[in-house]
Amino acid sequence: MVHIVNAGNASLYAQELRQAQRLRHRVFVEERHWEALRKPDGLEVDQFDTSSAIHILAVDRNAVVGYSRLLPTVEPHLLSEVYPHLAQRQIPRAADVFEWTRYCVAPEKRGETAIGNIGSRLLYGVLEYAFNSGMSHLTMQTDPIWTTRFFDFGFDVEPLGLPVMLDGEPVVALAIGLSAKAIGRCRRLLRVRPSVSESKGNPLPALPIPAAA
Repeated sequence: MVHIVNAGNASLYAQELRQAQRLRHRVFVEERHWEALRKPDGLEVDQFDTSSAIHILAVDRNAVVGYSRLLPTVEPHLLSEVYPHLAQRQIPRAADVFEWTRYCVAPEKRGETAIGNIGSRLLYGVLEYAFNSGMSHLTMQTDPIWTTRFFDFGFDVEPLGLPVMLDGEPVVALAIGLSAKAIGRCRRLLRVRPSVSESKGNPLPALPIPAAA
């Protein structure tokens, strides 16, 4: 199940958030070798893990096996503060625009595909929650291959600049527009059920999402 954690219910997820920090360190530092993030305690935490951050956790049998994060673009975030050189055009910043970062899945849960079943549910959970919460766009820094994948899902994708090599990997900044049609198509292609998210002590919005044509 995918859980949404924010300032309103973070106290109920202390153990899960610590697991998420260990997972982030495991994937981004130990596996992908982002050495600037390495910490002696094995926890990956940065300056953007503030009370404004929204954490999306994929939990399987009480273990956090997937993670992602949404950051308000009206506040400092990765694209504005750390990677502004990735954008050759104006960075979208508005109350209904959030930055999507730190998407990761535990290696043993990825299955035979690039992201596996857990990753598919986490991916859809982020998009569904963002759309249901009234977000119009998400920005991100990602592998250029996701440009095509989001197009295939039916999202309006806008590259903000050309790909750049970071830590030995190609990275491009994107803005994707959210719509009910794209969310529905994404759900069908990923073969996940709607409303995959839940939250302790913090009810989530529940707008109907029509099935894809």
